[in-house]
Amino acid sequence: PQVAVTKASDVVVVGAGYAGLSAGLALARGGRSVQIFDRQKPGEGASSRNGGITSGNIRPDHATLVRRFGTGRASIVAFQDDAADYRLDAEFMLSLERNELRLADAALRFDTVTWTMAQPGVVSWGEPGIEVDNIELVSNTGGRIFADGTLPADGAAELRLEVENLGVAQLVALAQGDVDVTGRLDLAADITGTAAAPLMEGTATITQARVDGGEAPDVRATFSYAGQELTAEADMIHDGRMLADATARLPLNLALTGDVQQRLLPGPIEVDIRADSLPIEAIPALSEHVEDARGRVSGAMFVRGTFESPLLEGAVNLDLGSLRIVLL
Repeated sequence: PQVAVTKASDVVVVGAGYAGLSAGLALARGGRSVQIFDRQKPGEGASSRNGGITSGNIRPDHATLVRRFGTGRASIVAFQDDAADYRLDAEFMLSLERNELRLADAALRFDTVTWTMAQPGVVSWGEPGIEVDNIELVSNTGGRIFADGTLPADGAAELRLEVENLGVAQLVALAQGDVDVTGRLDLAADITGTAAAPLMEGTATITQARVDGGEAPDVRATFSYAGQELTAEADMIHDGRMLADATARLPLNLALTGDVQQRLLPGPIEVDIRADSLPIEAIPALSEHVEDARGRVSGAMFVRGTFESPLLEGAVNLDLGSLRIVLL
Protein backbone atom coordinates (compact mmCIF):
# COMPACT_ATOMS: atom_id res chain seq x y z
CA PRO A 1 0.00 0.00 0.00
CA GLN A 2 1.07 3.59 -0.60
CA VAL A 3 2.33 5.32 2.53
CA ALA A 4 3.32 8.97 2.73
CA VAL A 5 6.35 10.13 4.69
CA THR A 6 4.68 11.77 7.67
CA LYS A 7 7.75 13.17 9.41
CA ALA A 8 11.26 14.24 8.63
CA SER A 9 13.97 11.58 8.86
CA ASP A 10 17.71 11.68 8.60
CA VAL A 11 17.59 8.71 6.23
CA VAL A 12 14.89 7.03 4.14
CA VAL A 13 15.68 3.52 2.90
CA VAL A 14 13.80 2.09 -0.08
CA GLY A 15 13.73 -1.70 0.09
CA ALA A 16 13.08 -3.82 3.19
CA GLY A 17 15.28 -6.78 2.30
CA TYR A 18 18.46 -7.91 4.02
CA ALA A 19 20.46 -4.93 2.75
CA GLY A 20 17.82 -2.31 3.51
CA LEU A 21 16.96 -3.59 6.96
CA SER A 22 20.63 -4.06 7.89
CA ALA A 23 21.45 -0.54 6.75
CA GLY A 24 18.49 0.89 8.65
CA LEU A 25 19.41 -0.98 11.82
CA ALA A 26 23.04 0.17 11.66
CA LEU A 27 21.97 3.79 11.11
CA ALA A 28 19.43 3.65 13.96
CA ARG A 29 22.03 2.24 16.32
CA GLY A 30 24.29 5.08 15.28
CA GLY A 31 21.72 7.63 16.40
CA ARG A 32 20.04 8.44 13.06
CA SER A 33 16.28 8.55 12.54
CA VAL A 34 15.36 6.09 9.81
CA GLN A 35 12.26 5.10 7.84
CA ILE A 36 12.21 2.03 5.58
CA PHE A 37 9.71 1.54 2.74
CA ASP A 38 8.94 -1.41 0.49
CA ARG A 39 6.07 -2.11 -1.88
CA GLN A 40 5.87 -5.65 -0.46
CA LYS A 41 6.30 -7.24 2.96
CA PRO A 42 9.80 -7.10 4.51
CA GLY A 43 12.04 -9.76 3.00
CA GLU A 44 9.41 -10.93 0.50
CA GLY A 45 11.61 -10.48 -2.55
CA ALA A 46 15.10 -11.71 -3.32
CA SER A 47 16.14 -11.82 0.34
CA SER A 48 13.95 -14.83 1.04
CA ARG A 49 13.00 -16.64 -2.16
CA ASN A 50 15.31 -15.96 -5.09
CA GLY A 51 17.34 -18.99 -6.16
CA GLY A 52 18.71 -17.52 -9.38
CA ILE A 53 22.21 -16.79 -8.11
CA THR A 54 22.85 -20.35 -6.97
CA SER A 55 20.90 -22.29 -9.58
CA GLY A 56 20.97 -20.34 -12.83
CA ASN A 57 17.36 -19.14 -12.60
CA ILE A 58 16.05 -22.67 -12.04
CA ARG A 59 15.62 -25.04 -9.12
CA PRO A 60 16.88 -28.41 -10.41
CA ASP A 61 15.29 -31.51 -8.95
CA HIS A 62 17.30 -34.33 -7.42
CA ALA A 63 17.36 -36.39 -10.62
CA THR A 64 18.85 -33.45 -12.54
CA LEU A 65 21.57 -32.99 -9.92
CA VAL A 66 22.44 -36.68 -10.16
CA ARG A 67 22.76 -36.52 -13.97
CA ARG A 68 24.89 -33.35 -13.83
CA PHE A 69 27.21 -34.13 -10.95
CA GLY A 70 26.94 -37.76 -9.76
CA THR A 71 30.16 -37.77 -7.76
CA GLY A 72 32.70 -35.13 -6.86
CA ARG A 73 34.53 -33.24 -4.16
CA ALA A 74 33.43 -30.10 -2.34
CA SER A 75 35.39 -27.63 -0.22
CA ILE A 76 33.29 -25.05 1.58
CA VAL A 77 34.45 -22.05 3.61
CA ALA A 78 31.96 -19.79 5.42
CA PHE A 79 32.84 -16.65 7.38
CA GLN A 80 30.24 -15.50 9.92
CA ASP A 81 32.27 -12.67 11.45
CA ASP A 82 35.79 -11.95 12.73
CA ALA A 83 35.37 -14.48 15.55
CA ALA A 84 33.66 -17.36 13.73
CA ASP A 85 34.30 -19.28 10.51
CA TYR A 86 33.52 -22.78 9.27
CA ARG A 87 35.37 -25.07 6.83
CA LEU A 88 34.35 -28.39 5.27
CA ASP A 89 36.15 -30.76 2.89
CA ALA A 90 34.16 -33.74 1.61
CA GLU A 91 33.54 -36.12 -1.27
CA PHE A 92 29.95 -36.69 -2.38
CA MET A 93 28.02 -39.26 -4.36
CA LEU A 94 24.47 -38.58 -5.59
CA SER A 95 22.15 -41.25 -6.91
CA LEU A 96 18.41 -41.78 -7.16
CA GLU A 97 18.50 -44.46 -4.46
CA ARG A 98 21.25 -43.36 -2.09
CA ASN A 99 23.34 -40.25 -1.46
CA GLU A 100 26.61 -40.22 0.41
CA LEU A 101 28.78 -37.50 1.92
CA ARG A 102 32.29 -38.56 2.97
CA LEU A 103 33.63 -35.96 5.38
CA ALA A 104 37.40 -35.83 5.10
CA ASP A 105 37.90 -32.80 7.33
CA ALA A 106 35.94 -30.03 9.03
CA ALA A 107 36.82 -27.10 11.27
CA LEU A 108 34.51 -24.78 13.17
CA ARG A 109 36.17 -21.81 14.87
CA PHE A 110 34.50 -19.77 17.61
CA ASP A 111 37.06 -17.14 18.67
CA THR A 112 39.79 -19.18 20.44
CA VAL A 113 37.83 -22.46 20.43
CA THR A 114 38.20 -24.69 17.36
CA TRP A 115 36.33 -27.93 16.62
CA THR A 116 37.91 -30.40 14.18
CA MET A 117 37.15 -33.94 13.02
CA ALA A 118 38.84 -36.71 14.98
CA GLN A 119 38.78 -38.94 11.89
CA PRO A 120 36.93 -39.11 8.57
CA GLY A 121 33.22 -39.95 8.76
CA VAL A 122 30.32 -40.72 6.43
CA VAL A 123 26.71 -39.57 6.26
CA SER A 124 24.35 -41.26 3.78
CA TRP A 125 20.65 -40.85 3.08
CA GLY A 126 18.07 -41.97 0.56
CA GLU A 127 15.45 -44.68 0.11
CA PRO A 128 17.08 -47.08 2.63
CA GLY A 129 17.05 -44.35 5.28
CA ILE A 130 19.77 -42.34 7.06
CA GLU A 131 23.12 -43.70 8.21
CA VAL A 132 25.72 -41.83 10.27
CA ASP A 133 29.06 -43.60 10.42
CA ASN A 134 31.46 -42.46 13.12
CA ILE A 135 31.06 -38.67 12.95
CA GLU A 136 33.22 -37.22 15.73
CA LEU A 137 34.32 -33.65 16.39
CA VAL A 138 36.75 -32.63 19.15
CA SER A 139 37.73 -29.19 20.39
CA ASN A 140 40.98 -27.72 21.64
CA THR A 141 39.27 -27.19 25.03
CA GLY A 142 38.37 -30.85 25.62
CA GLY A 143 34.96 -30.92 23.97
CA ARG A 144 33.51 -33.80 21.96
CA ILE A 145 30.52 -34.34 19.64
CA PHE A 146 29.85 -37.88 18.45
CA ALA A 147 27.11 -39.47 16.33
CA ASP A 148 26.89 -43.03 15.03
CA GLY A 149 24.07 -45.30 13.95
CA THR A 150 21.23 -45.84 11.51
CA LEU A 151 17.71 -44.57 10.94
CA PRO A 152 16.36 -47.01 8.32
CA ALA A 153 13.18 -46.29 6.41
CA ASP A 154 12.03 -49.79 7.39
CA GLY A 155 13.17 -51.70 10.45
CA ALA A 156 14.60 -50.75 13.81
CA ALA A 157 16.62 -47.58 14.30
CA GLU A 158 19.73 -47.38 16.47
CA LEU A 159 21.44 -43.99 16.69
CA ARG A 160 23.68 -42.68 19.48
CA LEU A 161 24.43 -38.99 20.04
CA GLU A 162 26.94 -37.71 22.62
CA VAL A 163 27.94 -34.12 23.41
CA GLU A 164 30.62 -33.30 25.98
CA ASN A 165 31.81 -29.88 27.10
CA LEU A 166 30.15 -27.88 24.33
CA GLY A 167 30.16 -24.15 25.02
CA VAL A 168 26.65 -22.67 25.14
CA ALA A 169 28.05 -19.45 23.72
CA GLN A 170 29.20 -21.40 20.65
CA LEU A 171 25.63 -22.59 20.03
CA VAL A 172 24.39 -19.01 20.35
CA ALA A 173 27.04 -17.83 17.89
CA LEU A 174 26.18 -20.60 15.42
CA ALA A 175 22.52 -19.52 15.58
CA GLN A 176 23.62 -15.89 15.20
CA GLY A 177 21.94 -14.97 18.48
CA ASP A 178 22.82 -11.97 20.62
CA VAL A 179 22.11 -13.43 24.09
CA ASP A 180 24.97 -12.96 26.56
CA VAL A 181 25.11 -16.50 27.94
CA THR A 182 27.99 -18.88 28.61
CA GLY A 183 28.26 -22.33 30.12
CA ARG A 184 28.92 -25.97 29.33
CA LEU A 185 26.45 -28.37 27.68
CA ASP A 186 26.64 -32.15 28.04
CA LEU A 187 24.09 -34.39 26.31
CA ALA A 188 23.56 -38.09 25.67
CA ALA A 189 20.67 -39.45 23.60
CA ASP A 190 19.61 -42.73 22.02
CA ILE A 191 17.14 -43.03 19.14
CA THR A 192 15.50 -46.39 18.51
CA GLY A 193 12.13 -47.46 17.11
CA THR A 194 11.68 -46.61 13.44
CA ALA A 195 12.27 -43.46 11.41
CA ALA A 196 8.51 -42.96 11.11
CA ALA A 197 7.85 -43.62 14.81
CA PRO A 198 11.10 -42.97 16.70
CA LEU A 199 11.71 -43.63 20.38
CA MET A 200 14.09 -41.24 22.15
CA GLU A 201 15.73 -41.28 25.57
CA GLY A 202 18.33 -38.87 26.85
CA THR A 203 19.86 -36.61 29.46
CA ALA A 204 21.24 -33.08 29.27
CA THR A 205 23.07 -30.80 31.69
CA ILE A 206 24.15 -27.17 31.58
CA THR A 207 26.83 -26.22 34.11
CA GLN A 208 29.07 -23.23 34.85
CA ALA A 209 26.46 -20.99 33.25
CA ARG A 210 26.42 -17.20 33.33
CA VAL A 211 23.64 -14.98 31.96
CA ASP A 212 24.44 -11.31 31.25
CA GLY A 213 27.58 -11.72 33.33
CA GLY A 214 25.76 -13.08 36.39
CA GLU A 215 26.10 -16.60 37.76
CA ALA A 216 23.23 -18.95 36.86
CA PRO A 217 22.15 -22.27 38.42
CA ASP A 218 23.08 -25.61 36.89
CA VAL A 219 20.36 -27.34 34.86
CA ARG A 220 19.92 -31.12 34.79
CA ALA A 221 17.27 -32.61 32.53
CA THR A 222 15.98 -35.95 31.29
CA PHE A 223 13.69 -36.49 28.32
CA SER A 224 11.91 -39.25 26.44
CA TYR A 225 9.72 -39.43 23.35
CA ALA A 226 7.28 -42.14 22.31
CA GLY A 227 3.84 -42.28 20.76
CA GLN A 228 3.96 -38.65 19.59
CA GLU A 229 4.51 -37.37 23.14
CA LEU A 230 7.63 -35.72 24.59
CA THR A 231 8.11 -36.04 28.35
CA ALA A 232 10.78 -34.02 30.12
CA GLU A 233 11.93 -33.21 33.64
CA ALA A 234 14.44 -30.53 34.62
CA ASP A 235 16.00 -29.28 37.86
CA MET A 236 17.85 -26.02 38.54
CA ILE A 237 20.49 -26.44 41.25
CA HIS A 238 22.98 -24.07 42.87
CA ASP A 239 25.54 -25.09 45.50
CA GLY A 240 23.70 -28.36 46.01
CA ARG A 241 20.34 -26.65 46.66
CA MET A 242 17.27 -27.14 44.48
CA LEU A 243 16.04 -23.75 43.22
CA ALA A 244 13.42 -24.87 40.71
CA ASP A 245 12.05 -27.93 38.97
CA ALA A 246 9.87 -28.40 35.90
CA THR A 247 7.99 -31.23 34.22
CA ALA A 248 6.40 -31.24 30.78
CA ARG A 249 4.25 -33.50 28.58
CA LEU A 250 3.95 -32.16 25.03
CA PRO A 251 2.20 -33.62 21.95
CA LEU A 252 4.76 -33.56 19.15
CA ASN A 253 5.39 -35.35 15.87
CA LEU A 254 9.15 -35.99 15.69
CA ALA A 255 9.01 -38.43 12.79
CA LEU A 256 12.30 -38.50 10.89
CA THR A 257 10.82 -39.54 7.54
CA GLY A 258 7.74 -38.89 5.48
CA ASP A 259 5.90 -35.68 4.72
CA VAL A 260 5.33 -34.26 8.20
CA GLN A 261 2.74 -31.48 7.89
CA GLN A 262 2.60 -30.52 11.56
CA ARG A 263 5.15 -30.92 14.36
CA LEU A 264 3.07 -29.29 17.12
CA LEU A 265 0.02 -31.52 17.55
CA PRO A 266 -3.40 -30.38 18.79
CA GLY A 267 -3.45 -32.57 21.92
CA PRO A 268 -3.30 -31.29 25.53
CA ILE A 269 -0.10 -29.85 26.96
CA GLU A 270 1.07 -30.03 30.56
CA VAL A 271 3.90 -27.91 31.95
CA ASP A 272 4.49 -27.52 35.70
CA ILE A 273 7.15 -25.18 37.09
CA ARG A 274 7.96 -24.75 40.79
CA ALA A 275 10.56 -22.32 42.09
CA ASP A 276 12.09 -21.74 45.53
CA SER A 277 14.27 -18.62 45.77
CA LEU A 278 15.24 -18.73 42.10
CA PRO A 279 17.46 -15.71 41.24
CA ILE A 280 15.55 -13.61 38.71
CA GLU A 281 18.82 -12.63 37.02
CA ALA A 282 19.17 -16.28 35.95
CA ILE A 283 16.02 -15.94 33.83
CA PRO A 284 16.69 -14.61 30.29
CA ALA A 285 15.46 -11.06 29.75
CA LEU A 286 11.90 -10.92 28.45
CA SER A 287 12.32 -7.42 27.03
CA GLU A 288 15.15 -5.20 25.85
CA HIS A 289 13.53 -2.43 27.92
CA VAL A 290 14.43 -4.20 31.21
CA GLU A 291 17.96 -4.28 32.61
CA ASP A 292 19.65 -5.09 35.92
CA ALA A 293 16.76 -7.23 37.19
CA ARG A 294 17.43 -8.51 40.72
CA GLY A 295 15.51 -10.52 43.29
CA ARG A 296 14.33 -14.05 44.03
CA VAL A 297 11.25 -15.81 42.70
CA SER A 298 9.21 -18.41 44.59
CA GLY A 299 5.94 -20.05 43.62
CA ALA A 300 4.37 -22.35 41.06
CA MET A 301 3.08 -21.97 37.50
CA PHE A 302 1.01 -24.42 35.49
CA VAL A 303 0.36 -24.44 31.73
CA ARG A 304 -2.54 -26.41 30.31
CA GLY A 305 -4.68 -26.25 27.18
CA THR A 306 -3.05 -26.68 23.77
CA PHE A 307 -0.25 -25.10 21.77
CA GLU A 308 -2.87 -23.01 19.96
CA SER A 309 -4.70 -21.97 23.15
CA PRO A 310 -2.46 -22.31 26.22
CA LEU A 311 -3.88 -21.62 29.69
CA LEU A 312 -1.58 -20.24 32.39
CA GLU A 313 -2.31 -20.22 36.13
CA GLY A 314 -0.37 -20.14 39.38
CA ALA A 315 1.11 -17.76 41.93
CA VAL A 316 4.58 -16.22 42.08
CA ASN A 317 6.25 -14.18 44.81
CA LEU A 318 9.17 -11.81 44.18
CA ASP A 319 11.41 -11.00 47.15
CA LEU A 320 13.87 -8.09 47.24
CA GLY A 321 13.09 -7.34 43.61
CA SER A 322 14.41 -4.46 41.56
CA LEU A 323 14.90 -3.61 37.89
CA ARG A 324 15.77 -0.71 35.61
CA ILE A 325 13.51 0.40 32.76
CA VAL A 326 15.36 1.48 29.62
CA LEU A 327 13.61 3.86 27.22
CA LEU A 328 14.86 3.32 23.68
